[in-house]
Amino acid sequence: MKQRISVMQRLNNTKLNEKGFASIVIALILIIILALFTIGFAQLARREQQTALDKQKATQANYAAESGINDAYKDIMSGAINDANTSGAYANKCLTGATASSGTKSLPAGALTAKQNINNNTGVGYTCLLVQLNTDTLQFNNVLPNSGRHMLFTTKDPLNNLTISWGSATGRTTFAPNLDPANPTLPPIGNWSYPPVVEFSLTPIPPDLSTKPDPNGYLRDNTFTFYAYPSSGGSNSVNFDPANQGQVVSGDCSGSGSYPCSVNLNNLGGNQFVLHFTDYYDSSNILMCANTATCPGSGGTTFSGEPVIDVTGKARDVLKRLRVRVLINNGQPGVPDDNAPLPNGAIEAQNLCKRIQAGPAVNEYAYGSTYDPPTGVPGSVCSLSN
Repeated sequence: MKQRISVMQRLNNTKLNEKGFASIVIALILIIILALFTIGFAQLARREQQTALDKQKATQANYAAESGINDAYKDIMSGAINDANTSGAYANKCLTGATASSGTKSLPAGALTAKQNINNNTGVGYTCLLVQLNTDTLQFNNVLPNSGRHMLFTTKDPLNNLTISWGSATGRTTFAPNLDPANPTLPPIGNWSYPPVVEFSLTPIPPDLSTKPDPNGYLRDNTFTFYAYPSSGGSNSVNFDPANQGQVVSGDCSGSGSYPCSVNLNNLGGNQFVLHFTDYYDSSNILMCANTATCPGSGGTTFSGEPVIDVTGKARDVLKRLRVRVLINNGQPGVPDDNAPLPNGAIEAQNLCKRIQAGPAVNEYAYGSTYDPPTGVPGSVCSLSN
């Protein structure tokens, strides 16, 4: 009997021991699961931290690239960046320390090479900066309705033909019906669902402009303005003729891509021009080429007035590359840019004084006349200080 009880006790002890082993296994599994959760949360936190750091470095690299653009623009205008260090053996070479076959490139003191390391402690700066002073095209993107651009540009060779290509920046691909030549009337904006109409004005600047008896009058009388109309089929051609202003020229819109419509402006001459254009109805993308039948095309001449700046910003191991076109209003890199941006429309007057008076007993007087005024009215038409 005692032996049977002893056997039973051993059996019970064995069962209890098995229950303890199961508890240990469950505890280990829970520990492993909690460890995995802890590692996962740690990895997630580390990834979020790295993402935030990468965003910060990307922002710094972007600002560094913008700083490079601003430095390059300033050095273009001061003449530190010129044809001597951007063409020939130095074409497509980084202005920030690259070498050319003829030797090591150099810039004047205080130019880009002295500015590219913005912050040595954080590794922020710009590494490679490319400048193309002379471009094959003039390009304007996302020009808003009722806005425009103006610029002065020069061409390497005499400009005989200017090809203007344009299209809708909002994706409109249905072109307008042909205009009635006898009545080329443009409809209200509410009835327009086609790519934009663009008004172009071009003024040649002769080398002897300063010797003209009336330079302003000469420029006014030699400015040609026309309207490029996006038709499904048109003449695609107009002659430069200041005596025949305001023509509505049906462009050929048989192309594709960002600039499906085109107009050729012929019978030009000279190397320097003032360009102004205004967009109507829809946002536009505009591309211009010189001395070629298509745009973009080959065999044309280059423009000076819209340099391309290509810069790579750096923040430690993060790079950001920006490529922009900048306008140089005077069209001559190295010459101070003292031409302030012009409004879309402007009024010019010489020796003009205008007085406006509202109220009863309004009288008109010739310019420069004097009279015996009533109390509170100036004693001279143009004297506003009395």
